[in-house]
Amino acid sequence: MHTVLSELRSVLCSRHARRPFGAEHAALVKAFEDAGLVRSAVDRCLPRSIALARLMAKSDCACQVIIGVKLRPFAAHCWVQAGHLLLNESVEEAARYKPILIL
Repeated sequence: MHTVLSELRSVLCSRHARRPFGAEHAALVKAFEDAGLVRSAVDRCLPRSIALARLMAKSDCACQVIIGVKLRPFAAHCWVQAGHLLLNESVEEAARYKPILIL
């Protein structure tokens, strides 16, 4: 896990992934969302968020991967943000978690 997250941090911090989220990136997010209809996204937030963040970085989009947790009952969740815009999660769902790691 450390190796995967370290490599992801390197990709996200690269000098190429610096453009703000724009219309060209919205089409990529929509395509990624549509892919969830072919392969279930249930309980796969971490690998899907890593994949989406890598895709966004490859498209020069500045984004972050957020890992959050909640207690009672314990749960962990992961999503991608470009600034304050959540790319693969609703604001309501993400608000249930306290971020503990931001890449």
